[in-house]
Order: sequence, then C-alpha cells, then structure tokens
Amino acid sequence: MKRYLIPLTVLLGLLAGCAAPPPTMRYIYPLPPDQPRIEWLGTYASQDDFPKGGFQLTFEQIAGKPPLDTFTGPYGIVADGAGKVFIADLFAQNIRVYDFNDRTVSFLLQEPLLKRPMYMAIDAKKQLYVADSELQRVLVLTREGKLVRTYGNKDELTLPVYVEVDEARRRVYISDTRQGQINVYDLTGGQRLFAFGKGKLMGAIGVAAGPDGNLYVADTLNANIKVFDADGNYLRKFGERNDTPGGIEHPRDVAFDSEGNLWLADARKPVLRAFAPDGTFLFTMGGPLDHKMGFGTPTSIYVSPDDDLYVTDLMGKRFSHWRYLSKRALELHPLKAEDLDVVKKQGGGDK
Repeated sequence: MKRYLIPLTVLLGLLAGCAAPPPTMRYIYPLPPDQPRIEWLGTYASQDDFPKGGFQLTFEQIAGKPPLDTFTGPYGIVADGAGKVFIADLFAQNIRVYDFNDRTVSFLLQEPLLKRPMYMAIDAKKQLYVADSELQRVLVLTREGKLVRTYGNKDELTLPVYVEVDEARRRVYISDTRQGQINVYDLTGGQRLFAFGKGKLMGAIGVAAGPDGNLYVADTLNANIKVFDADGNYLRKFGERNDTPGGIEHPRDVAFDSEGNLWLADARKPVLRAFAPDGTFLFTMGGPLDHKMGFGTPTSIYVSPDDDLYVTDLMGKRFSHWRYLSKRALELHPLKAEDLDVVKKQGGGDK
C-alpha cells in the first residue's frame, strides 16, 4: 500500500504548488489605438492542442501524452455552434470531429462512405454537406454520420469540389472545376436546375451567397472574385493578381460575416483577406507557417452566424479558430479594458 504513497504525494504536491493562472491573454489585431478587428483563438493539429488544466499537464508530465490523432489532409470545415467542428480529411477519407466540450477527436464515419472528401457546408438542421470529387456527388450526412441523401451523379458532375447551401432560395450550389461552372440544385427535391459561369470561370472553387442576393465565386485561376445574380447572370468582378496589400493570387474559398464583409482564403499568398461589401479591401491576416497564427496553404474558411472563423491549412495539417470582432461578436464576447491592459503589458496580442 505504501508503495503508492510517494507518487501520490508528489502529484498532490505539484498540484498544490501550482500558482494561480495568469490573466488570459487575448490575441487581437490591430492593437489600440486602432480599432481591433480580429482575434485569434487557437490553432489545432491534434487533441494535444485543446486547452489543458493543471491536473492534465501534471499527469502528462508523469505518464506521458496519449497517442495523437493528426490530420492527413484537412480540407473543408464547418462548425455546428454547439462545440463541435467537422473537418473533411482528404486522405483519411473521413470527417474528423473536434469536440470542444469533451476535448476529444474522433472520426465521424465508422464505415467507408467517402472517397475524396473536399469542401463542406452545413444547414440549419446541422446536416453536413460533403463534396466528394471522386464519387462525383455531394453527400448529406447527419452529425452522427448517417447518410441522408445525395446531389448529382457522374452524368451531371465531373469534378465537384465545393458545395454551398442557400436555404433562403432553397438551392445547393456545387462547383465543378473541370466543367468550369457552378451547378445549381433544388435543395428539397435534389434535381439539377441550371448551371452558370461557363466561359467566365477558370478553376472556380468557393461560392458564397451574399446578403445582397448575389453569388460570389472564387475564380481561382483568374485570381479574382466573380459576382453573379441569383439566376447566374454575370454582373462584375473585383480583385486582381498584384503585390498590393489587397492583391489576390490563388483564391480558394469565400464566406460572409454578419456585417456583409467578404472573407477570402488565398492559398498561394498565403493569407486571409477581408473585403467590404462593395469590394473595397479592408485588411490581411496571417503569417509564416512556423507561427501559430500563420498559414501554409489556407484552403477552406467557415464563418459562423456569430462571426467565429474556422480556417483549414492543408500544408500545415491543422485548422485555426478566429473571431471577427463585429458588433454581434462583441456583444457575446466583450473586449474589456482589462483585456487591453493585459495585451499591452505582455507586449501586444498580434505577434
């Protein structure tokens, strides 16, 4: 019995000796006196990156870390707003589930169902839409991994890579990079309605339904954003390939926040860029891959209704969690004076 006394005493002593945690550091950009616009919340390559308490840290010092579940090819990403983040793992042919409530990582599917899962979407029922380029269709799954229905087939889709759900118009948009167009499906019935963008798009990937009723497409090879109306008629474009702060090189994904700003993941720069609703460049965020807030190849971006941003990094084999400090987000997560004091005392939150 006494042989367990020394390790237990050491453990209790370590726990008892733990000092009170320092004030929480908030990583924001830009710093005052400029208005903070964005906050970094974390970067995750495995369950080892979940926040850890003193007991867990001490236990790991004694017993070591458990085996880690790491990405093989993180691609599409969505969040359910209830603590779970879903990431399409391209080469694992599955969906990884990061549960921030239980701080666990698991696979969604127990049986083989996906071949080449790429981008994802989520609807109001929290159903997951997965574009599978090898199966040549979009699969709809419950959060428990049950197949609900599919959109498209090999006669309609050649290389579907992206899916966007537009519940206001009861439509599903699927980007086919080989066809060079966006295929539009009826959300409820599943039938193909029409396609648009042929002759205008080269390597189209991301699609976002804007608050103005128009559709914004990341035209990857043309290095710009093309804007179409709800019927697929071309309206305008913005952005171009150059070395200015707002220049676009290889746009992969686009998404809107609650204030109507357009977020763009540029895989080749590699950065995130924010544009005002009229296309005016706002700011860039990102850095080198060896930095926790940096990117190697930002591939997919999902913006929640509360303006949390989730970004996958294919090269870095990880995803990051950010928050756009909109009016809505600040109501839920106020940026207090003491938060700014901690940032200033610790040398700034945007480093």
